[in-house]
Amino acid sequence: MKKLVTLITAVTIIVTGLASGQSVNKEKPLPEPDRGSVSGQTYKNGFFGFTYELPQGWSPLSADELKKFDEEKTRQSIERYGPNGRRLFESGVLTFSAEWTLLHAAPPTPESKPGRFAPVIVLIVEEGNPLQRGSSGLTKGKPIDNYFPFSSVADPLQSPDHRMEQRPTPLSLGGRDFVRADFRIKKKGGDIWEAWFVTFAKGYFLRLEIGAGSREELDGLAESTKSLSFSSQQE
Repeated sequence: MKKLVTLITAVTIIVTGLASGQSVNKEKPLPEPDRGSVSGQTYKNGFFGFTYELPQGWSPLSADELKKFDEEKTRQSIERYGPNGRRLFESGVLTFSAEWTLLHAAPPTPESKPGRFAPVIVLIVEEGNPLQRGSSGLTKGKPIDNYFPFSSVADPLQSPDHRMEQRPTPLSLGGRDFVRADFRIKKKGGDIWEAWFVTFAKGYFLRLEIGAGSREELDGLAESTKSLSFSSQQE
């Protein structure tokens, strides 16, 4: 499980440059969402009013493990700013958008074969900054239209090892508007395929990340998003 956490964390930090627990939205603080809970194979979050069914047999990290996961993300983000990163962070000069991991799940005995990435599903909530929450979207003026700073299949990370395989595409899941974008990250141990499903609710971006070791495996796991069910259309 440690390997899964490290790999998915590295991908998330590189692409978004965000970490947990520090907010840039000082003027209008948002209520902090709860992490939700898992019963059987069903994840439920009352704050956002939705449920999601994990693939059969998959198990989530505990609350304590999720906390450590977020702390590790923060640590890695700070380290990206060099030896002065910690000092800048503690002094308030360096800040990050508030972000929490709500769910991190994997098969009970993930098979990470040589040259193949073990599958993982991560659900993250991220506070949208004022620009992203504004009405001046790239297409229809919705906040999710502003989420991805890039919209072409050209390398968004200025690295030949990272590529957007599918540009942001709108879709509906559980009665809500989402945007999906797919990525391929080349690693020495094998390629990582990722699909991001993003929606906006209560001032936050909800991002469901699915990671797999092949395109076929990714598409199969992406079918689980059809189980998303929202109790009502959140603003």
